[in-house]
Amino acid sequence: MPDPPASSDRPDPEAVPFLEMPVGTLRGAGPRRAERLANLGIGTIGDLLAHAPVSYLDRSRITPIRELRSGSSGTVLAKIRAVRIRRIRRGRGDCVAELEDATGRLRAVWFGQPYHLRRLSPGAWILASGLIGEWRGLQLQNPEFEVIEEDDGIAREIQPPGLTPVYPLTAGIGQKFLRSLLRAALDRLPSMLPDPIPEWLRDELKLPDRAGAIRGLHAPSSFEEARASRERLAFEELLLRQLLLRRLRRQRREAGTGRALRGDPARLQAARRQLGFSLTSAQEAALREILRDLQGDAPAARLLQGDVGCGKTAVAALACAWAASAGAQSCLMAPTEVLALQHRESFERILTPAGVRVALLIGSTPVAERRRLLPRVAAGEVDLLVGTHALLEGEVVFRELGFVVVDEQHRFGVMQRARLSLKGSRPHLLAMSATPIPRTLALAFYGDLDITTIDELPPGRTPVRTRIVERSRMDDLLRFAAGRLRGGSQAFFVYPLIEESEARDRMDATRAHARIAGHPAFAGLEIALLHGRVDREARDRILAGLRAGAIHGVVATTVIEVGLDLPRATLMVIEHAERFGLSQLHQLRGRIGRAPGEEPLCLLIADTEAGSIGRERIEILAREPSGFRIAEEDLRLRGPGEILGTRQAGIPRMRIADPLRDSRILGRAREAADMILEQDPDLDNPCNLLLRKDLECLAGPEGLADRMT
Repeated sequence: MPDPPASSDRPDPEAVPFLEMPVGTLRGAGPRRAERLANLGIGTIGDLLAHAPVSYLDRSRITPIRELRSGSSGTVLAKIRAVRIRRIRRGRGDCVAELEDATGRLRAVWFGQPYHLRRLSPGAWILASGLIGEWRGLQLQNPEFEVIEEDDGIAREIQPPGLTPVYPLTAGIGQKFLRSLLRAALDRLPSMLPDPIPEWLRDELKLPDRAGAIRGLHAPSSFEEARASRERLAFEELLLRQLLLRRLRRQRREAGTGRALRGDPARLQAARRQLGFSLTSAQEAALREILRDLQGDAPAARLLQGDVGCGKTAVAALACAWAASAGAQSCLMAPTEVLALQHRESFERILTPAGVRVALLIGSTPVAERRRLLPRVAAGEVDLLVGTHALLEGEVVFRELGFVVVDEQHRFGVMQRARLSLKGSRPHLLAMSATPIPRTLALAFYGDLDITTIDELPPGRTPVRTRIVERSRMDDLLRFAAGRLRGGSQAFFVYPLIEESEARDRMDATRAHARIAGHPAFAGLEIALLHGRVDREARDRILAGLRAGAIHGVVATTVIEVGLDLPRATLMVIEHAERFGLSQLHQLRGRIGRAPGEEPLCLLIADTEAGSIGRERIEILAREPSGFRIAEEDLRLRGPGEILGTRQAGIPRMRIADPLRDSRILGRAREAADMILEQDPDLDNPCNLLLRKDLECLAGPEGLADRMT
């Protein structure tokens, strides 16, 4: 690529306000629909134009019914032979039409849309496009359609349109409304838009301009135009994020030296002796990388990822011991109080004999205890402060914070990591995650961090056997569970809800606890109820009882997803398993099988009428023991936007780009970002001013780069 020029075209900035106008200013988008559009992340016209189609229906060629194949998309021009409403469970009505052309017959089904009956009548001709499925023969599933005049000759002269975009929807927003709204926006779209990608770079990469790409995305004349337009807009998103992440990385290294932590190997060895086991080779390699970071002058930022139970916590504990032996304070932030409590106990056991002073600060810490603790932290009398979001509060001040650890970091954003780091003078950062992600995704979302992966489990860790159980066998399951508990094991029973709600088809934890604790098979066994609303005193009593073995089982919500380590727990029962995410199910399963003994067993109770995606999730969990494989499958099912989202990435989610599918575009964006920053580190060149403006919008009003450094 050539060096960027000193100046470039700069379109009229008056076009910008159009993209920032509320979507409700478009004709047809009243207040109620504007509220529903907000569920899709659409608040402005710019948001609407960034709402990318998931696919396109090709109406440029009518396919004879006999040539249709299951799993493909097709467009048919056919006569309606009959139409009816098919009633399904719980009163749902499907509209079903029998279609026929000269080559065969086909069923069209609109699931849960009985109102189409008013528009369809036998004898009329219909132009219908959609996905071809199979159930007792081929069927068009939820097709887009147009009713044609009954005259046979007129129908055969119809020329269907070309590519029709298909958009992600939400309740109350249909395809036709969304398409009409986008047509209205495109009609008012200026011919030139401010383009953050400089002209020299567009020319070099042969990219269309921004306005042309938006038109080509929503109203393409060909699949090629749709592809090129999407790739151009995806490149823009990826370029902005790569610039942001690479500037963060560069500024962190160039902003000044941090504190090199020259620790005491003897203190580290004293902490090692308290582990009770030897580190795996992967743990040893991870620890070496982290200790190398801590001894460097430049503030380090590393992501430590690995499967559930791989031993990330032990590595972090030893790193905290090293920091303390160098005279620096550490803090560890966890997403839940249960996990913070678990960490405090584990770290105290490992670190206190090595002379490391550990304390806890969480939201439910009593005021009097907090008043005693905070001055000790400020005076440097606490070496490691474990806590939750409470650590971010302004009154929490450290004397010499040199090492920051963020556990389950995907539950925090860049902003929260930054706020915690600002409590020290450029401290070293270690972020930990039990949700492994592929390299391309890591580069796209965590490009400001170095990445270390622990890819093996400790020896002796018994694999968890996972089975799917139908609800009709619930009574047998409870008797089996009670037998396990009487044999000395402990069990988790997990539910998606705390108590009964409008979702009456789901069992909640409160009612389940009454059912299980009152079941004859559990007579004499202590079963507790644990969820996010349990007060601190009751929660601490339950946790203590579980660890002592006085409580045999716990009925809980996903509050136990992370942080509850019970070596005697060998049974996990998850009811309504199809309603949980795949990674969440794997996290829950990871709570058992943490010590040698009886084979750990995870039982997934699923509704027989579970949707296909929900059923696929639990079938994947049942066959896949590896968190890395599960992460890949989860990405395939949900996409990176759902998994990483705003909260995990710390910056607005990507609307167009898919780092997994767009790895080639990501590579080009990284190269372009490096070239731009090499020539213009502060983006002061006139050709980069629009790029800098969009980057500042992406980073937030306070300037993410400033806060990070």
